[in-house]
Amino acid sequence: MATKSLMTQIGEVLAGRLKTLADKIASTASEALASAKTYTDQKIADLVNSAPETLDTLGEIADAIKDNQDAIDAINAAVAGHDHDDATQEKHGFMSTADKTKLDALGDFADFTTAYNAALTADYTWLQA
Repeated sequence: MATKSLMTQIGEVLAGRLKTLADKIASTASEALASAKTYTDQKIADLVNSAPETLDTLGEIADAIKDNQDAIDAINAAVAGHDHDDATQEKHGFMSTADKTKLDALGDFADFTTAYNAALTADYTWLQA
């Protein structure tokens, strides 16, 4: 039986550890996504449940606004004079600091996934002695 070279063994160990790390990251990302969904669903429910019954759908709100020209004028005036920055890597824009941090982490995860997949498909024959 042929024995594996030390470099081949090291490559296999590293690949195994990278797989374990990738699995942990994927699990953490999945948990974060589930948590964000639960949070968002609850905030939407809180918003809808705090509205009076006659204004708890977008259609009812639209009808109420349409029937009140003063409200339309007030909203248009408020929106027309208000500019928002887009979120970039340097500034948050509409995002909170916590949301910006989460979004940046997703980008880091995508970079890691690309590197991990490249490592799994790499040709390690050059490592053999």
